[in-house]
Parts: sequence; C-alpha cells; structure tokens
Amino acid sequence: MKLFLSQFYLPASYRKRKTAELFNITAKAFGVKPAAVLAAESPDALLERYAEFSKNQAQAILKNKRLVDGIKAGLFTGARAMGVCLRNELNLKNDRDFHIATRVIYKALKIDLEFLQNGEIVIKRCFFSGFYSEEICSLMSSLDSGLIAGLSGGLKMSFYQRITEHCSCCRAVISK
Repeated sequence: MKLFLSQFYLPASYRKRKTAELFNITAKAFGVKPAAVLAAESPDALLERYAEFSKNQAQAILKNKRLVDGIKAGLFTGARAMGVCLRNELNLKNDRDFHIATRVIYKALKIDLEFLQNGEIVIKRCFFSGFYSEEICSLMSSLDSGLIAGLSGGLKMSFYQRITEHCSCCRAVISK
C-alpha cells in the first residue's frame, strides 16, 4: 500500500529526510562532514544544495585521479545500503515493485526515468545535468548503480549514454 500511494504523493518531510540521507552518503564517500539540514529548508532547496555540494566535491577529487576509484566504491556502497533499506521499507517483492519504486525515487530527485521492455532505462530529463559535467556525472553515477543494486536485490546498472555528453537522454542497461 505504501508503494502504491507513493506514486501519487510523497510527503515533503520524507523527500527531505531521504535527500539528507543522500547528502550523508555522499559526504562519507568523499571523506567530508555532511552539511546541516535546515528546518525551514524545502526539499527542492535541499536538493539544489546537494547538487552544488556533490559537484564541488567531485570537481576537487577529479583533480587527483588516484582517488576516483575509492570514491566511486564509497558512493556505490552507501547507495546500495540505502537501496536495500528502501527495498525493505517499501516491501518490494518483484520487478514491477522495483520499477515503481525506482520511478518514484527518481521523480523525487527531479529525474524523469522510464523502463523499456528490453531491460534498458531511459532518462529524458535530469535535474543534475544542469550542475554536472560529463566527468562529474560519470563519477556520481556510482550512486545510481548502488541504488539500483540495493533496490533490485543485486541487478547491475551501466550507463552508455548521458545528457551531460550532449545526448538527448541518458540510457543505461540493467543486467544480472
């Protein structure tokens, strides 16, 4: 029931709490202190602050290529744990539930995500594409891969096209 209703209404307090969790996961992966969440801050304002924060952290790390793989692993691990918690919280039982939950979560992040019948994901609009360069997007997509792995119970996600590469949409393959 919770999953069904979330398709129509996601409380602002829930969006804010989950965005704050994403902030914490990202800060931990980059080895920095997470930003405080302001009580009066809207979920959209927090998401914008998160986009700026993650962009700035990624820009700094990309100057030292030796650190990138470790950051990617940290982002993946944190997001996978978040995905597992969401999978349990929403009581996801099958692929249909996984697809619904993924669309709802990405919608809350201002990302227009669609599953195709061939097992691919298409993202037609991404809030973060206005903040991220191609290189930053590639780094930060470890969060996507981790979240999908956790939500799905172990599937892999791999982007082969991105809006930040001047394409009309992002495309990713989901596989076992």
